[in-house]
Amino acid sequence: MLLSHVQKQGWIFNPDNNNDTIAVQACDAWDRIQAHITGTPITTVSLANHNTTLHIKREDLQVTGSFKARGAMNYVMVAGQEGQLHEGAITSSTGNHALGCVHAWNAHAAACNNSVPPLQIYVPATTVGAKLEKLQAGGADVVIHGRCVDVFT
Repeated sequence: MLLSHVQKQGWIFNPDNNNDTIAVQACDAWDRIQAHITGTPITTVSLANHNTTLHIKREDLQVTGSFKARGAMNYVMVAGQEGQLHEGAITSSTGNHALGCVHAWNAHAAACNNSVPPLQIYVPATTVGAKLEKLQAGGADVVIHGRCVDVFT
């Protein structure tokens, strides 16, 4: 859908060009995730004293508060379509990635009539309490382990 819009704009894609292949993959990812994420604006800020204009992508307005929801949603959607999630999923994070995974997992569960095992997320003991509460409220099976993410490797 996005790709056909881009092509209507007169942009030409060459599948033999790696950069164009990546652009096609990005369009495909957008088509998969767009119904499950929040479109976020780009805010323009002028810094006259520095003769500079900044363009800020407001991912803080994303459904999970960060851009991590986009990648997590794309991964879960692809893995779900390929049948890789029937036994569940496990991840580790200190917060934003985990929130993105919970959001994506809930979308996947809804698409499967909620007949999926819970998402298990390992977090270090230093994870912020508010993020722990959001993860648990989102239905994740949260396992607190260790003092930092390095203990998972």
